[in-house]
Amino acid sequence: MKKKNLIGKRFSKLVVKEEAGKDKWNKILYKCECDCGQTVVTLGRQLNIGRTKSCGCLQKERASHANRKHDLRGTRIYRAWRTMQDKRGTGIFVEPEWKDVLRFEVDMGNMPSDKHVLSRIDLAEGFTKTNTIWDTTFKKLNYELLVGQVFTKLTVVGKGKSLNGVPRLNCVCECGNITTATKYMLVHKEKQSCGCLDPRKSLAEVEIGDYIESLGITIQRNVKTLFVGTNKEADIFVPSKKLVIEYDGVFWHSTKIAHSRFNILEKTRVAEANGYRCIHVREDQWLERPRLIKELLKAQLGIFTNRIGARKTIKKAIGDADYKAMADSNHLQGYRPAKYKQGLFTKDTDELVACISYNDAGELIRYVVKNGWQVQGALPKLMRNELIKFSFCDLTFFNGKSYPKAGFVLDYITKPNYRYAKANRTVSRNSMMKHKLKDKLNTFDEALTEEENCNNDGWYRIYDCGNAKYILPQLIEATT
Repeated sequence: MKKKNLIGKRFSKLVVKEEAGKDKWNKILYKCECDCGQTVVTLGRQLNIGRTKSCGCLQKERASHANRKHDLRGTRIYRAWRTMQDKRGTGIFVEPEWKDVLRFEVDMGNMPSDKHVLSRIDLAEGFTKTNTIWDTTFKKLNYELLVGQVFTKLTVVGKGKSLNGVPRLNCVCECGNITTATKYMLVHKEKQSCGCLDPRKSLAEVEIGDYIESLGITIQRNVKTLFVGTNKEADIFVPSKKLVIEYDGVFWHSTKIAHSRFNILEKTRVAEANGYRCIHVREDQWLERPRLIKELLKAQLGIFTNRIGARKTIKKAIGDADYKAMADSNHLQGYRPAKYKQGLFTKDTDELVACISYNDAGELIRYVVKNGWQVQGALPKLMRNELIKFSFCDLTFFNGKSYPKAGFVLDYITKPNYRYAKANRTVSRNSMMKHKLKDKLNTFDEALTEEENCNNDGWYRIYDCGNAKYILPQLIEATT
């Protein structure tokens, strides 16, 4: 069938300006300009059958006209308005000073909620949604601010139709298709594309896979047959290294969504049971420090720019500034204060390539190797003549193989630790201890637990794989 040319044609209050891609059923979408100045994207069929006649302003005009004509008498919204009028001058009702959007708290009588918030515009336009805060002026401002913003593969192009009373945004996907999403879905990455991007596979996961392939390493993506006897899928599999790399979105792996608190640890155990090592890259780590994650992945894959033996280095005490710079730039957990610091410097260029730090209790706080460097025998040399007794290794990303080489033995493995996650960021559990929450959360209830208060404010726990504690049976004897 020959395609009809709709460009330039008028349909009620809409004039077709141009084609705007296709929907997921490969139907052509058209960008139209409304007489009120707004734009809307819709299907040609919707225009031809008269289902779409405006950007939405026509319906509002009709509702407003009907409300003025019939005075809303006998309706719930009229009773709400009448209640407000009755409360004026009684001291119960106070006129708000915000003139752009006026809101009134009113008694809704027999409605499901005792109190309901309505705006003056609501009363004029006849919104009667129960238990919903309607504020069309505020929504309009939000839409205008969001237009043009990019969320993963989606670009907001305008206001869409509401679905079940929830406002939605029209978005153009990178592939050219048009879709709709709520602001919450976009901001919290619940929707990242029109559907062309596997919902289980984030854009960052694709980027990590592409980066590993750029190193000349063959990978397999989203392997469903790797873990025998389970339905679990490996995000990225490196056959040559028998290595599984998992990308953990903080929203999907938090206790708000995940079926198990220990879902990250479970994937690691499944991988180990099948003979593979598993590395986890948390979403916020990748978003905040992608360069560091890339360097750490290269090291785990055995790729180094420089290789040197510890015998070609000199051990010297270092100051806090040098130690902090090394830890912040090269360690996944970054800087942590410590009393004692030692470093290894190359003999030929006097470059700091590795360091350790520890405290009076004998805990090895940080062991750091400069990105791109492999310093064979660095840890034993750094520990020589130092009063170090034990250390912890993060099993979410590392396997602790360097510790036995330095004389440590495994003592025990801790239970999974947790952080608090919201949107695409996380914070430490220590920063969200109950006695600190009153000044941090929008709402706080002393009768509730730390976790309950955090959950009420949108913060949910995300667990790791725990830490391995390594101990040194006896101090390393001084050798020459």
